[in-house]
Amino acid sequence: MYCVLNDQCKSLIPGISLADIKVITNQWEDVLRCSDLFGKLLVLYVLDNCPKVNALHPGLHARLTDARDSVEKQIGLRVIQSISCVIHNLNRAPAVESMVRDTFKKLQQHGYTKNTILECSEAFLSFMNQYFSKRWLKQHSDAWFKVLKALLTLTLTDGNRLDVAAVKPVNPFPSKKKAKVVISSHLKSSG
Repeated sequence: MYCVLNDQCKSLIPGISLADIKVITNQWEDVLRCSDLFGKLLVLYVLDNCPKVNALHPGLHARLTDARDSVEKQIGLRVIQSISCVIHNLNRAPAVESMVRDTFKKLQQHGYTKNTILECSEAFLSFMNQYFSKRWLKQHSDAWFKVLKALLTLTLTDGNRLDVAAVKPVNPFPSKKKAKVVISSHLKSSG
């Protein structure tokens, strides 16, 4: 099922047929049992962006929303875990930045919205504040600035880029609240 959707996702999202809807809605719960989180998110994204779904299956939208929230949280956790695996090699900051970019490009490709990316970014920053001491973060603030810049640059799904030139390489993690403000302000300024 996932392979079929993966091959057709570009045509399914802008204009899905009634036949496609019936096939997908009959099988989406089975797809959610698979191990591929991005595959699950793709199915949910296709369904949630089709206005005909609710007409055919009343009440399905709420179930889809709950399921998508669950999958997004799992993917968010996986992103955090992936980033934390390489975080001890901050002397290789470009490698860290590249990994963050690759991860968030995948999120964009699979239908993440601006708000979802923001939540994931906040979860990541919160994780870092809890996992590492402030002294350690301050010592590596230059490397963390690169990571933060990558997060800010990859938060839009419409092809636009955030203007991060004005962001100064100061310690970006004095607090969870500050991190949230930094990201939110740049998202808002992006329009």
